[in-house]
This record gives sequence, C-alpha cells and structure tokens, in this order.
Amino acid sequence: RFIISGASAIDKKVAKGFNNFGILTVQGYGLTESSPVLAAENAKSIKYGSIGHPLSGIEMKIDNPNEQGIGEIIAKGPNVMLGYYENEEATKEVLQDGWLHTGDLGRKDKNNFFFVTGRKKNVIVLKNGKNIYPEELETLINKLPYVEESMVFGFPKEDDLVVSVKIVYNKDYVKEN
Repeated sequence: RFIISGASAIDKKVAKGFNNFGILTVQGYGLTESSPVLAAENAKSIKYGSIGHPLSGIEMKIDNPNEQGIGEIIAKGPNVMLGYYENEEATKEVLQDGWLHTGDLGRKDKNNFFFVTGRKKNVIVLKNGKNIYPEELETLINKLPYVEESMVFGFPKEDDLVVSVKIVYNKDYVKEN
C-alpha cells in the first residue's frame, strides 16, 4: 500500500504519519506539458522534502543556479510536449533547445535528489538584489506550533519591497498556551 503525492511537497510529519501506519508515501513531480511526470521517489529511494530523481529517459537540471544552487528546473525527454497548439509564441517561452522551462525553482543535492523551492513568478526581488523565496519562508513559519498557515509577500514601501508575512494562528494552541 502506498500514496503518491504530487502538486507540492508533502509535509514531512504527514508522510511519516502515513509511514507509521504502514502506508508508504512517495513524492512525484511533473506538469501537463510533460505528460505529466518528470521525477518521483520510489520505495528504495526516498528523501523527505524531495521530488525524487528524474524518471528513466528524462534529463533534468537546474538552470542558471544562484550561490545557493537554486535555479529554474528544466527538463528534456520523450514525454515533453512538442509545443502549445497554434501558439508558437507561448511555445518559445517554455521550450528552448528541447528543454522545458517549468517555471519552478529548485535545487539538486549531491545524490541527484531534486527539491522544489518555489515558483519563478513568486520570487521577491529586493532593491539590493537579494532574492526572497516566499514558499521557503512559509514552510519554515508553518512549522511553528502556533501557526495554522502563513503567506509571505512583497509589500511596496517607497522605492523597494518589504518582506511581509500574514499569519493565521492555531486558535487551539494559542488558547492552551
């Protein structure tokens, strides 16, 4: 028995909870443009928080990584679309030299596990050039016991952005503590 999780990384506590009940939880990753899977974990190769390794026949890499190794996840393989129907302009935006530009940001570790860290469109770029990845901060904030959910965003202030956070508190935890 197992569960395949997609869309975004499953919370480590949730995955471990299922595993404690004897239900293996594996993470997969893909897009409609890749019919739909590019990478996945398997029973012998699991690393919590990762999307696993590229499937057989698929090449994946991190395009233009920054100093932390984070860049856009791009992929090439027989399952990648040829293009958008009658939309050459949109096709040129995402397909370059056969590589599908996913719009997802990620990193790769030394064991070739891939990790999604955010969306390219969601990056907050500060005046000093620093990139802030909202999804990474939200993941950390959401681990706090008094936080039910959070949202990180750039709030305009003068000629820059201020990183701002909205938090929904865990009412039960706050009442008890």
